[in-house]
Amino acid sequence: MSAKKTAPAPMLSGDQLDQIKKKDVANLIRKVKDGKTLTVAERKILENAAGAEHVERELVSITRLSELFQISRKTIYQWRLEERAGIPAKVGTKEDLAAWRAWFNANPSAGHYDGKPRRDRETLLCEKLEIEIELKRIEREQELKRLIPICDVEESMTRITSAARSELLKLVSDMPPMLAGLDERGVKHMLKIAVYAVLDRLSDSMSEAYADEPKAA
Repeated sequence: MSAKKTAPAPMLSGDQLDQIKKKDVANLIRKVKDGKTLTVAERKILENAAGAEHVERELVSITRLSELFQISRKTIYQWRLEERAGIPAKVGTKEDLAAWRAWFNANPSAGHYDGKPRRDRETLLCEKLEIEIELKRIEREQELKRLIPICDVEESMTRITSAARSELLKLVSDMPPMLAGLDERGVKHMLKIAVYAVLDRLSDSMSEAYADEPKAA
């Protein structure tokens, strides 16, 4: 029994193929406008079509253009007044969106926010790296005990103040009986001994508080 022959595929004329391509491109453009994401293959089709001039120019108002690229209309007017190199020309009363995209790709630092230049990606990455280096330096200084976090300083001052208050109140309670019957010289001597004793206890208290902290290498 002979094998069944497959019918040959229908041949398309150049005009028919061109019409199919245009419909595919139109569908892809509609997909983008609907907020859908193109696949890699679809994006490639669109790029090829753009290169072959099959895609009609997308014209937008200057207001829409300023929204898309986050620049003010005043900035666009100023660029045209300055005759900045490569600035896309108006198409009637509209703006050629593809032409502006190409121009911004060629001039990444040209975008503006509130009249201020938008920093390009390389500049932002450099700033990010500088900040990270500075943070690492601060961490290292803390490890070497050259810097102390403000919270630790506040906690330490609170602890010292509380200990000093307790010692002084204790001194007020303990001293009168010790000074009873002493002359001026004896009072000064006893006060000196008591004050030095308080200072020694405060010093020992602070030493104990930091005894468990890791020492710098």
